[in-house]
Amino acid sequence: RVSLGRLSPFLTKSLQPWLVGLIAVVGFLFLVFTLMILNRLFYQTLTVNIKNKRQQKKHNSDVLATAIFKYRLRYS
Repeated sequence: RVSLGRLSPFLTKSLQPWLVGLIAVVGFLFLVFTLMILNRLFYQTLTVNIKNKRQQKKHNSDVLATAIFKYRLRYS
């Protein structure tokens, strides 16, 4: 066994049970908070991308419908 001198009493002392519980709760809340922030950022980015794709599809659809309409007017 290796002697640690002055540090020995600090290494063998355990934390109070209420302090262990408090640390666990604070750690859990921090983890949940971090995951919620990451989820919100990811979901917001995903939503913006989906909206942009929908607008692009609608625009492409409108352009195609206009082209077909003009073609039918011209050649009918």
